Amino acid sequence: RVLREHKEDYARHGFDLIGLITGSAAAALILYALSEAATLGWTAERVVGCGLGGIAVLGIFVLQELRSKTPIIDLGLFKRPLFVQGNLIMMPAFAMFTGFFFIFTLYLQELQGWSAFQAGLITAPASLVAAVAFPFASIYYARIGPKRMLLIGCTLSLVTLLPFGFLTAGTIVAILIVVLCVRAFPFSFASVAAQTLIYGPLESSKQGPASSAYNTMRQVSASLGVALIATVLANQTKSELGSLVSKAGATTPTAHMTRLAMQHGYQMAFFACAGLMVIPLVVSFFVDNKKAEDSLKVQLETRHQAAVAASTPAAEAGAAQAAGGE
Repeated sequence: RVLREHKEDYARHGFDLIGLITGSAAAALILYALSEAATLGWTAERVVGCGLGGIAVLGIFVLQELRSKTPIIDLGLFKRPLFVQGNLIMMPAFAMFTGFFFIFTLYLQELQGWSAFQAGLITAPASLVAAVAFPFASIYYARIGPKRMLLIGCTLSLVTLLPFGFLTAGTIVAILIVVLCVRAFPFSFASVAAQTLIYGPLESSKQGPASSAYNTMRQVSASLGVALIATVLANQTKSELGSLVSKAGATTPTAHMTRLAMQHGYQMAFFACAGLMVIPLVVSFFVDNKKAEDSLKVQLETRHQAAVAASTPAAEAGAAQAAGGE
């Protein structure tokens, strides 16, 4: 009712149907392979077949997008260093984020015995902290600067993940909630800085294509994160269980052995989540702070001038109409 219809120029000249079909097929095959890898293993025929098939179709999609006048995803965006760096920061971060919450909710249910609903209530306060942190991050972005904000956010995100590697089946819930809330704050700052790096320097006509590329990569990274972390959890649990059974000289594991093996598996999986955050931290060191700030300022000024120019004809028409009425 309120928003006016708006179409960018690139969206007025046809639709890339081949790109839609090949891009969707590639994404579906790759995401399915990654999701199944968590349970079937990376060498399962279904995983390998869908994964390789998805990569092959992805190659066709890339060729189509490079020659299309109206691409589904503008691959030219990946020629821009800030856009690439922002995505290289956010992709491992999203892989960590989804992988972490996947195994954390399992940890609460399998090791601590909470129900799914109770596990959701335990993680809820961290979401509220993140909701509060995001506006603060937006306010302080200009004061701190993109590079410093990324380095601080990624470093603290990495550090606040480490305590989860020492959780046991008997860790007090209040401690879990506090550590979760502490972890949410720096991650919000890192996310705001990285997304500003991606979208801030882009002209308005590139915002839509950038959103398509970013969200596609985010979904793939999320599935990859769950698959990787779940694989670490399963492998470490199996390895530790075999070791415990062997040391005890038993033929079958006891309930206590199984519990200890699961605890070790979760600890190693949480450490793997921390390992994923090393990638965004390393990439942050290579961000050109001055270039990021200057590019954002230029785009903000351009958008302001465009807004003023768009409002001027309306103001003049209103004044002329008023004068005619008089």
